[in-house]
Amino acid sequence: MTADSPSSTIPRERQVLKPAQLNALARDLLEGSFPVVWVEAEISNLSRPASGHLYFTLKDERAQVRCALFRLKASRLAFAPANGQQVLARGRLTLYEPRGDYQLVLEHMEPAGEGALRAAFEALRTRLAAEGLFDPAGKPSLPRLVRRLGVVTSPRGAAVRDVISVLGRRFPLLAVDVLPVPVQGEGAAATILHALQRAAASGRYDALLLTRGGGSLEDLWAFNDEALVRWMATCPVPIVAAVGHESDFSLAEFAAALRAATPSAAAELLVPDRAAFADQLERHRQRLAAELGRHLARAGQGLDRAVLRLQSQAPQRAWNAAGSGWNRRRAGWRWRCVGHWKTATRGSRAAGPYWGRSIRSGTWPCSASACARPTSASDRWPSACCASAGSRSTPWRGPCMRSAPWPRSSVAT
Repeated sequence: MTADSPSSTIPRERQVLKPAQLNALARDLLEGSFPVVWVEAEISNLSRPASGHLYFTLKDERAQVRCALFRLKASRLAFAPANGQQVLARGRLTLYEPRGDYQLVLEHMEPAGEGALRAAFEALRTRLAAEGLFDPAGKPSLPRLVRRLGVVTSPRGAAVRDVISVLGRRFPLLAVDVLPVPVQGEGAAATILHALQRAAASGRYDALLLTRGGGSLEDLWAFNDEALVRWMATCPVPIVAAVGHESDFSLAEFAAALRAATPSAAAELLVPDRAAFADQLERHRQRLAAELGRHLARAGQGLDRAVLRLQSQAPQRAWNAAGSGWNRRRAGWRWRCVGHWKTATRGSRAAGPYWGRSIRSGTWPCSASACARPTSASDRWPSACCASAGSRSTPWRGPCMRSAPWPRSSVAT
């Protein structure tokens, strides 16, 4: 072999790489040399496989670069990418080793021109927050039970269907009025503001719901209108705002009395669950029945005590007791008078029949006429009996004291 042969030109120590090794070295060089980059371009060759990843190309007039947006990041997009759409993408450069293609693996993507809107959004939010418009301390609170709800949204969007479905499932008794408004485009903010003002001034609604589906920052810009946000911060009727998806934010949501992540979540916040509400009513019914039973038991005990007290102080019982005592006193006077009369007329035959009859019958032996006017000396009035019985003015008068005062002139002494 001569010195001019090709083999003589090959160095003794050389590094031979395989394609996999070369692509790995290139990938490490790209990922280590390029930090996170922002690219503004047009989408083309968009592909959506069953895996949920997005593959497309970002291009301009002179070049293009392959891009990949994996499923987790793609699910958080606030808009639906399409071919020909100008976007602003953020990601890292890498190399796909099996094919040797370098590509941009994206972490975030938004419609082009949104950067200026985002800056304006942040500036307005900072200024309004400094004025205290987003302070929750001054917001009206939701009533415990909303009886009539006004929903300010587009009548043809998916948001209103979700809201009505959730409300009907959870609490069918709620009265719902849909107040149709445009939710994006020119003049949408003024129309939304007018609808809210009319609904609040009517006094018909316990609460208002302002909602729409998801979209880009440009699509949601009507809900960042300064006039709308300032009025919502001072509205006397509580407003629940659910604008876009969970990752979307608008200034109207900051100014509302309550923010919900999605329209369906807002509907769940506004009404109680039907089953839970029925359970609560049943607990209240049982508590009320128990309290009513205790009250009736206490009232019955009080009535029983009142009846016993009334029976112990009854007029009829008092009259009967008084009558029994009076009868005992009258009987005592009668026997004393009989004893005096018997002493005064001892030995008189005329008194015999009367005494037997008076002792057996318990009545006076004389009639009213005999008592009024004695006919013989034997029918003498005993002075002791007169002294015991008293005059006609005494409370009790026997059968012989019905006509005239005691004939004291006829009484034998």
